Amino acid sequence: LLLVLLTGYRSLRRTVLALAPLPVVLIWTLAFVQLCFGKLNLLTGAVVPVLLGLCIDASVHLLARYDEYRREVDVEAAVRAAIHGVGPGLLTGIFTTSGAFCALIVTDYRGFREMGAMTAFGLLAGLAVTSTLLPALLTLPRLTLFRDDVVQPPRAASAGRFVERFARPIVAVGVLASVVAVVVARPVPWSYDWAALLPVSPATEALVRLEREAGWSASGAAIEVGSAEEAARVAVALSARASVARVEGVGDLVPVPSAVRRAALARLGPAVGAAGAPGASPDPEAFAAAAGDLADALEDAWFDARRTGAEQAAWLEGPRKAAAALRDAITEVPVGERAARLGSLGEQVRGLRDRGLTMMRRGAVVPEAPAAEILAALPPALAGRFAQGDHYALYAYPAIDVGQAEGLKRFVADLNAVTDDATGFPVVHLDNMLAIEHGFDEASWLALVALVTLLLFDFRSLRYALLALVPLGVGVVWSWAAVTALGVAYNAGNVVSLPLMLGIAVDTGVHLLHRWRQQGERGVGEVVRYTGGAVLLSGITTLVGFGSLTLATHRATASFGATLLLGVSACLVGGVVFLPALLHLLGDRKGRTR
Repeated sequence: LLLVLLTGYRSLRRTVLALAPLPVVLIWTLAFVQLCFGKLNLLTGAVVPVLLGLCIDASVHLLARYDEYRREVDVEAAVRAAIHGVGPGLLTGIFTTSGAFCALIVTDYRGFREMGAMTAFGLLAGLAVTSTLLPALLTLPRLTLFRDDVVQPPRAASAGRFVERFARPIVAVGVLASVVAVVVARPVPWSYDWAALLPVSPATEALVRLEREAGWSASGAAIEVGSAEEAARVAVALSARASVARVEGVGDLVPVPSAVRRAALARLGPAVGAAGAPGASPDPEAFAAAAGDLADALEDAWFDARRTGAEQAAWLEGPRKAAAALRDAITEVPVGERAARLGSLGEQVRGLRDRGLTMMRRGAVVPEAPAAEILAALPPALAGRFAQGDHYALYAYPAIDVGQAEGLKRFVADLNAVTDDATGFPVVHLDNMLAIEHGFDEASWLALVALVTLLLFDFRSLRYALLALVPLGVGVVWSWAAVTALGVAYNAGNVVSLPLMLGIAVDTGVHLLHRWRQQGERGVGEVVRYTGGAVLLSGITTLVGFGSLTLATHRATASFGATLLLGVSACLVGGVVFLPALLHLLGDRKGRTR
């Protein structure tokens, strides 16, 4: 903003005056956020740069009108004339833009409600601060802008003459471009890809690669049931669904024995004792020698098998390395510690042996192992993932890409077809996206109704209200075609851009129409020369505010800024070029009619 204003004004004093209200507006707005909401979030974090781009407009228009009158009258008279001249446009522009944001407050989506309230408050605060603080600063002796400080925007007069001279071709080209844009534009799709909303980082890239390339998904759903039997039934039903890749549950820890396994255990049962003999601690030297002999024997067997090309060489690879490691580990233990260490190890091995034998014997006697005992024997962290008391959990993972709307809806539909108790990221994400879609439609229509109502109230004329909507209509059509050509999709980050663009675009037409009406619907060249220059400069500052968001590493914020950059640019061209040419043709026609 500083660089744009310095370039446009070529005056540090004027630039400082234009920027002076902004710190006050931001302090008031952030205090309002702190008191009412306590914090910013993913969506409302964009409020600050948005306000910087929007609230500077009032300063630009006041200074432009002040410069115009300052050539003829003294400071106080120029300030009063500027406020009277630009005040109606400022009021309507701010109220229409804030009205568009206020429309977000009544939506169901919380992020939209908070952003609408914060931005609407900031815009009204900007109007209050700028319309009082800036005129007061202009009257201070050390800040007064003298006649020799007044800078005429370069080529402003020639720009006005150009619009008057080529009004018909400009309107024809604009209408043709709009028709072509409507023909080539396509419905903008909705993106459900959660990864597109995450920051650009190695962690994000790794997560996406694991999700889509390695066959592993972090987008699992969770289901809670009341018994192990119910968990088994739901797991079987979910596994039968094509969209479900795998189901994890208590059944993975407590498998039901098959008929073949049950028969084998029955035959093995009589040969399995309850537990082995306690056993004495082995002689350390004899144990070390036996480990060495075992390692050597496996080494020789592996070497012979490898030399003859037998397949057994591959089978012996693991045991050979394990035996060598055991031998080396024994030799590294001091001689005095070997007996104690081997005794402890022997107790652990015998404990595992006894536990295994008991399980085998129990499996040979009963048709299946009791779930409660097996879960009790597992580490708490593992058992607690699948069972807590009488509650059991299942985890279903998708076999399809849930980053696409069709895949996400299909996966959640399959979950809901089996159980009504599914939750987890896919279910919550789908509910969130559906709420955003509904909130987007609701907010867009409410914002449009609010804009038209405010324009009719301001102009008391349907004709003027429709003319004020021309930059919006042209901008929406052109940006729609651009979005189609670039393949941009709506997502949770950029969806709020349309209600925001409504207010900004109408603001452009309002200022031009108020000036045109004040001049008796004549002299479009003068409108472009003065008000058009202010509209252009304020539009560029708005673009800078939104353009800064495109530099964010967070892709949702960058997408929001890029979408607004396209839309506001189109609306700015429609307002500064197309609308004045149309007004010139309407003024000539009215003059001939008279």
